[in-house]
Amino acid sequence: NTSTAVYCRDTWVTMHQVVFQDNSGGSGGGLILGDCGLNLTDAQFTGNTADSGGGLSLSGGQAHLNRVVFDSNQAGTGGGLNAASGSLLTLTAVTFENNTGRNYGGGAYIQMPAQLNQVNFIGNSSALGGGMVGFGTGPIVITNALFAGNTANEAGGGLLSWWTRSLTVTNAVFQ
Repeated sequence: NTSTAVYCRDTWVTMHQVVFQDNSGGSGGGLILGDCGLNLTDAQFTGNTADSGGGLSLSGGQAHLNRVVFDSNQAGTGGGLNAASGSLLTLTAVTFENNTGRNYGGGAYIQMPAQLNQVNFIGNSSALGGGMVGFGTGPIVITNALFAGNTANEAGGGLLSWWTRSLTVTNAVFQ
């Protein structure tokens, strides 16, 4: 698709066993949600491009992602995922691999309260926060995480926390 594959606004969305591949858009190459709720399980975002949120862009609402892979997506902000605002983001068994954010957050850019458990950030790149950027709001809680082989041209190869109310990281490996 040459515009965002799926766009949802002001609704609750449940998706299971879906693939978003080779889509492009201004925001959220694969999927964009505005003021929505999302339950996403067993999904893959591969090769999508956008100005923000190469794979997935969230603006408002809440999202729960379980067993999701973001691979080889590109964007200016949040190569794999851009969570710009909202009430809560939960990621469980989610992998960000080989994503590129030209400016911020190669794997993910998170600007909302978030709980991340069993997450992997591998081989992502950006100017700031190669693996992930946590910005503003918060709190952000990361448990059982791997940050490996991520690169940033300026700061935060694995993880960059910037003006986040609080960041808690437990049982994580940075390599």
